[in-house]
Amino acid sequence: MEIEQLKYFLAVIKYKNFSTAANELCISQSSLSKRLKALEDELGAELINRTTKTATLPGEELIKFSEDVLEKFDDLKLKLRKYSILEEGHITLGMSQIVNCQGLIGLIASFQKEHPGIKISLVEKKTKDLIMLLRDNKIDAAFILTNSSEDIGLKVYPLIKDEYVLVTDRRHPLAKNKYIDLPKAGNEKFILLDPSTGMYHAPVEACKKAGFEPSILYESDQIDTILDLVSEGLGVSLLMHNSVDYYDHLGVKIVRLNEPILGITALTFPQNKTLNNCISAFQKYVFSWVKDNK
Repeated sequence: MEIEQLKYFLAVIKYKNFSTAANELCISQSSLSKRLKALEDELGAELINRTTKTATLPGEELIKFSEDVLEKFDDLKLKLRKYSILEEGHITLGMSQIVNCQGLIGLIASFQKEHPGIKISLVEKKTKDLIMLLRDNKIDAAFILTNSSEDIGLKVYPLIKDEYVLVTDRRHPLAKNKYIDLPKAGNEKFILLDPSTGMYHAPVEACKKAGFEPSILYESDQIDTILDLVSEGLGVSLLMHNSVDYYDHLGVKIVRLNEPILGITALTFPQNKTLNNCISAFQKYVFSWVKDNK
């Protein structure tokens, strides 16, 4: 006995016509007749009076059984759907301010709309704090800024490459250049994001590699604050290109570097934690979204 046979049986009882039932079921009339005959042979009883197209006495017994079985089957499918289409679940996702600048808020919103039953708890922290939370298994995943050379003891999946640019006020002598060599900024005062943000060490190391120790006037954990300070002519900065574009500050100028300093926005996971269905689905969705939106 098969679930489909019970559906076919109830359809004939409902419509009292083999042809109408077959059309409703999207099968041929001959296939319907054969499947019902096989069910009758298996049960050893005639279930449908072929003249009146009504249930026989054994058929009457089968009607209630079929309805109960199909109701329970549908209920089972509904319960199992959460494992296949992820109707239920929870993700604790870490994010730093780089998420806004790289357009990843749209990714999170898109995933949430496709899977409204999955609750996403957002934890907004600096990169340094997010790394610690991941190592302690206190969050499931995080978007952080890293570079290809550092080992942070996590599973790291690079998503978006961006370059650091020199940011000056619009009246600054260096602002007239489209590209410069970083050593030309060696005598400038720098206003940088603080070390906990993930956007500090790469610029500092690049300056050292260029032959000078940057003179750091201010450190801040807010990109918009740095842009305000730069626009007032207090110093220059090295920031990710997309982050400067995102804030669209009218008082600053972007100058690109002849030798680019790259930063990578990555999706990261705890090193030794097995990803559940929800997290795995989110990971796949992120990869697909980034590929489609590059």
